[in-house]
Amino acid sequence: MKFKILSFAIFSTLMLSACGGSSDSSNNTSTSNNSTTTDSSNNNSNTAQQWEIFRIDYWYDQLNQFGDFNVLNTQITLVDGKAYATLDADDNTNEIYLTTQGEYQTFGPTHSRYGTLMGEMTFSNNQLKLRPYSAIGSTGLEFTSTVSKRDISGESLLATVDPELNWNLNYPQYSVKYSDEINTKLKAYQALKFPAGSTCLLETQYSNNQEYLLLAEKDDEYQRLFKEYTERFTNQTKQEYFKLTKFKNVLAYHYSPDGTEANAFIGYAQYKDSYYSSSKTNAGVESNLADDIQSEKDLITNNMSTEEKNARLAKADGLNKGCDLYNPIAASYLEQNLKF
Repeated sequence: MKFKILSFAIFSTLMLSACGGSSDSSNNTSTSNNSTTTDSSNNNSNTAQQWEIFRIDYWYDQLNQFGDFNVLNTQITLVDGKAYATLDADDNTNEIYLTTQGEYQTFGPTHSRYGTLMGEMTFSNNQLKLRPYSAIGSTGLEFTSTVSKRDISGESLLATVDPELNWNLNYPQYSVKYSDEINTKLKAYQALKFPAGSTCLLETQYSNNQEYLLLAEKDDEYQRLFKEYTERFTNQTKQEYFKLTKFKNVLAYHYSPDGTEANAFIGYAQYKDSYYSSSKTNAGVESNLADDIQSEKDLITNNMSTEEKNARLAKADGLNKGCDLYNPIAASYLEQNLKF
């Protein structure tokens, strides 16, 4: 579930990382900063809890051959009810979320000590709730991640960090064949085991409480596409394109594959004299691990060999063994060993 479209891969994964230590007070320090810190902007002393997220980023070309991969990791700090992320200097991704009454961003101002503000955050009863940053003070939008804590001591590094990549390595006859160099490196990561005391959180469900429009990327090219969608909407003889005006301060044109506005999920938008690719998300559950596992099982057909059926079941089962956030012991181990 952590490998969603880019905006949610970043956003929901960051959400997860801010909550891990809340349920384990013995693991409140970071692998890169093992001291208790205080917020200099507040007169009260607040303990800063820090963790790291690790993802293996990779892609395939049109021939389904391996293209490139590297390790992405982000340090998260939760202090005084707020969550902060330490971003790479060249990471300027900052999605905009528009509801009927509010405007929000993935990231806000940068704190001199903790990093870039994500918003207000709470963690209770295995549910992490993030109220994203709003430059104009909007309130109401809330994202919720339901998580499961796992003891990963002795478990495979590769199978934990990336279950799908681990499955590809085990079953190249049904997936992707890598070069000898890549195979050697991945097998080495597969053989590595997390040390005692390693724990993590796995996201099992991700949801929101309000319908919203996500403006994921700004580009001059989208002005041409926005105008193209405008013309298609104006000249259509069969309802396929819809004009969305209910979201705050934005005009969007979206395409619907079934001719209903409810399913007009993707299009282009004009917002404050700039143009964006846009996507609409309904209120409610956005992703669910149990559904992802069932989707993998649904791919199994009667005409498959017993060997392939077992392989597909292994892929589905592997999704239960992944992680989204690592405690300091596990994070330190990954920092030392997961490098490309």
